[in-house]
Order: sequence, then structure tokens, then C-alpha cells
Amino acid sequence: MLNGTCTTTCPSGTYAALTTGSCISCSVGCLTCTSTSCQNCSLTQGFSLFNGKCYTTCPTGTYLASGICQNCPSGCAVCSLPTNCNICSTGFYKYNNSCVTVCPQGFYANGASCTACDASCSTCVGPSVTDCTNCQAKYLQYSGQCVLSCPSGTYPANNNTACFDCPSLCTSCNSSTYCLGCQPNLVLTNGQCKPPNNTCPSGQFYNLILMSCQPCSSTCLTCSGSSSTNCLTCPTGSILTNGQCLSNCTSTQYLTTSGQCQNCPVNCTTCNSSAYCTSCPTGQYLRNGSCVSNCGSNMYNFNGICYPCGANCSTCTSLTQCITCISPNLLTNGQCVINCPSGYYVSGGQCLNCTVFNCLTCINASSCGQCLSGTILYYGNCYSSCPNGTVSGLSSTTCIPCASPCASCSFNETNCTSCISGSYLYQGQCYSSCPNQTYSNNLTCVPCDYKC
Repeated sequence: MLNGTCTTTCPSGTYAALTTGSCISCSVGCLTCTSTSCQNCSLTQGFSLFNGKCYTTCPTGTYLASGICQNCPSGCAVCSLPTNCNICSTGFYKYNNSCVTVCPQGFYANGASCTACDASCSTCVGPSVTDCTNCQAKYLQYSGQCVLSCPSGTYPANNNTACFDCPSLCTSCNSSTYCLGCQPNLVLTNGQCKPPNNTCPSGQFYNLILMSCQPCSSTCLTCSGSSSTNCLTCPTGSILTNGQCLSNCTSTQYLTTSGQCQNCPVNCTTCNSSAYCTSCPTGQYLRNGSCVSNCGSNMYNFNGICYPCGANCSTCTSLTQCITCISPNLLTNGQCVINCPSGYYVSGGQCLNCTVFNCLTCINASSCGQCLSGTILYYGNCYSSCPNGTVSGLSSTTCIPCASPCASCSFNETNCTSCISGSYLYQGQCYSSCPNQTYSNNLTCVPCDYKC
């Protein structure tokens, strides 16, 4: 029924409410609908379809395409097109209008975006030439910078990718053990810097100007000059560092197997060798002995240290809290699972709660696919019994509409128990008028007396 008139089908913009036998208007902006969701929206009125509802503006996390609001790509919180992300989700960085979990080579994580390193850097912690952690081809790393050639007092190593300081007695060298030039008062012999043949007692050095032995600094055991920075060897309990005898290496140095202090790699705050950091500068994170600008995929940061995510987790905030999952796994309550549990449905790589009451499995937020035991499915909803105008199907799990012009039916959809207005019930069928040898009694056809 529509506006007091009986009709066989409801017009556009309405749906049939079988429980009342009426045509009910769809929600504002909806052209075709069911009792639970819209199927088409009015584009001319500026409406767009998303999850069975009509919107004048697509919800956050979606974009408009052919009148339908589509989900933004994974990792994108706000987008205008599937190829143009405006704002990335937590744990992602914006790069060339897309969202990535790790900034590519030549870029570093700057807030929520990937920003270009200096042209000489292949990886970095900032935009400056002094922020390099690795260098482009043809460059060598030294003191946080990428240089074309090693400065005086250093030598190239690690396959010509980095410059290291020469031993403290050398002015130039080609390795950590072979000097090419020596500090004052030392003589180069087979790549080693040693005092001249004029031998002096321990604690003294030979002064070439005075042509005599002179005392070393009190901190040195042997030396090449009078300064505390001219030590060659140290007393027991002291460590030789850049020509000085110290009680301990500084916090930014490590003790070598030969008993000398060497500076940690430039991107470490502290270390225990030339290749293993133990802490990192602010803005860097410790991952497997290296300092990195972000922990990357499958890892999370806790107190400046990178730890691996849980099983099947692509990005996470802790060992037990995933943000995204490795395909084909699905995210549910911070965990990655192969199948959604009962009462959930799949949407955008996630398991979301069904909102339909008594639903065991659902198709989307507002449409059930299978109901809990003791209830029966009809048009995406679960009922304790089939609504008026419907009957239980062969499976006894779904309701099907009675065949027109039945108003109600039993056993099957063609066995009428009542008829719509203007029809008359006779032997389980509905007629426009009572058959011969019957008469109407309260819309039911009753057989005439056998004498008639």
C-alpha cells in the first residue's frame, strides 16, 4: 500500500515493509533501498553511497569514485584519489602522494613525511650534509659527512666507503697499522713510527733540537714529546687514546683488543666496537646494533630500541598490538588471524563487529548472512520467528516472502492463510472473487450448501 492505494510493487525511493504491507520511503538521498540499507543514491542531489548509506560528503578514509565512496589505500587516513594520499595513518610516512612504512633510500622520516637527504647521502637522520649515516657512490663517510676524499690524518677503508683516523703516532697512513708519516721526534721505520736510535730511559724522549733525553709528561710511560698528548705507551691501568693516557675511554669511544680507545661510528652515541652501536642519538633508533631513522616493517620502537612485531604482523605498536597484517591475514583486536571469528565480517583487511542482533556471520555492518541458533534470517536481519507475509524456507534458517497475492502463508510460500485486500481465500489460494459454488464470508470463500 502507498498513500492509501494498493500496488503490486513499491515505486523508486521506497521499499516494501512486509510486516505492515506498506511502501516506506527510503532515507534522504536514497533512490532504491531495502529495510536495512540503501543500494543507489541520488547523484543529482549530491549524494554518494558508502556501506549502504547516502552521504553528502564521503566519510574520512574514503574518496568519491562514480558516485560511490571507496576506501583509501592501506596506510592512508585521508585521500582524494587512490593514487593521492593527503594524510597517512599512524606508523606510515607520506612519500610521493603515497604512504610507506619505511622511507626509501635518500630520504629520512621527518614527522609524518619522508624528506630528502643531502645529495651526498644515501641514508641520513636530517637534511644537512653533516647528517649522513651512509653515503652515495663515490663518497666516503667521515664524522657524519660524505666527502669525495679522506682528509689529512685519515685513511679509506670498508671498500672505500668510509674514512678512519690514522694511529695517534702517524700524520698520514694507508691502514690502521701502516703509517706513511710520523709525529714530531719520531722516525718512520717499515710503516711504524718509532723514537730515533738515540735510546732514552723509560719516561724520557730524545729531543732532536736539544740533542738530549727529556722527560715525558707524568701521564706517559714512554713518549715522543713533552706534551701529555705525545704518549707512546701508558702505565698499567691507563688506556692510550689519540696520544693521551686516560683512565677510561670516553662515552663515545670503545676499547680495542690492542688496549686503545677508538671513536664510535659517527651515528652511534655509545658502542662496543666499530660495527655495533649500544645507544643512538635523539631521533634515531637502535636496531640490531645499528642506528636507523625508523624501525621499519615488522618492528616497533620501545624506549629507542627496535623490537620485532608478533607473528603475521606487518606494522605494530607493541609485541601484542598490530596495526596492519601480512596478507592474507586479517586484523582483529590488534591480532592477525586467517579467518574472522564469529560475529565479525571482513572489510579492508580487518575483521569488524557485526551490528545485527543475534547474527553469527555477517556480510557487512548492517546485513547478516547467518543467524545464531534459535533465530531465523530475513533480508539481512535475525528474527525469533518469520515476520508476517513470510514463511520458513526448506533450510529452516531463512524466511522467504509469501507468493502474491498471499498476505500470510504456512508450510510454503504458495499455501496462503490470508490474502491481501481485494482478494479472497479459498483452499490455500487467493482469488479476485470467490469461485463458483462458494460465497464470501469475511474475505474467505465458503462452499455453498450441496443443494445449491
